[in-house]
Amino acid sequence: MTASPLLEDFNEKIDIQSETGVFSDANFVAIKIGDVTGDAKTQASEGLVEERTSVDTSLWGIEDRAMPGQNTEMRIPVYAPKMKVQGYQISLFYNSFIMNVKGIEAGKHLIGSENYSIDDKNGVVRIQYNQNESLNNTSDDPAFYLVVKNIVGVPSIRQHIWMAKDEMENLFIYESGVLLANQIEWQKAKDKDYPIPFILYQNQPNPWISNTIIRFSLPYTMEAKLSIYDVTGKTIKTFENVFEAGSNKVMLKRDELPDSGVIYYQLEAGEFRDAKKMILLDK
Repeated sequence: MTASPLLEDFNEKIDIQSETGVFSDANFVAIKIGDVTGDAKTQASEGLVEERTSVDTSLWGIEDRAMPGQNTEMRIPVYAPKMKVQGYQISLFYNSFIMNVKGIEAGKHLIGSENYSIDDKNGVVRIQYNQNESLNNTSDDPAFYLVVKNIVGVPSIRQHIWMAKDEMENLFIYESGVLLANQIEWQKAKDKDYPIPFILYQNQPNPWISNTIIRFSLPYTMEAKLSIYDVTGKTIKTFENVFEAGSNKVMLKRDELPDSGVIYYQLEAGEFRDAKKMILLDK
């Protein structure tokens, strides 16, 4: 300790490379301002500070939906927890190889362009929202809609949108405190308002050797037929059944087909018809 700190020079910057350990040579000068005598009455000492808690829990609901063919724009409903909200900040990540986020449309929460930013390079949309009065989220109306344009079709968006800590914590501020959440509670799509379209997806993997999966989506439970045929139009195999509404899949094995090369497959369901091609490689 120096006799006169005003007459001795001290380093103005100290670099600490580790968060643990003992640092005996980190000398500094501290000046106490404000409550010099230690007898001031503050909100904290009087017990007037509002108690806030942080709980790790699932907060946000998103409807799990199929994404149709290439360059199709769709609105994905996002639901806030059912409590009185005062504000929130969240980061929603998305697979930018599958979709592009075009913007956010207001739902129950009046979100405008000033409330969000889109980083398509890193696949994240950051949303910040607050209001003067608490808004009671007791209805089933979406808080807002994520407007996306797909690059390729997928039977489910569940694996392509997620919530995680980014430049900011994912926080939800309500009347009793603050909730911390980095998870999504996926919900079944409401068919009445957001019907699942007819979709035939590209088989995966493609090209293939031993087996491949063909996926398709139906708006409701119905009879459908999936036909496999060669380049001459000859039918090689048929899968015909009553399939469930939503996502369906059929596995095609190498030993079910006579030859390698280009093969076509077609889905017929009601008045819907669509066909795609695949490539079967030699073993």
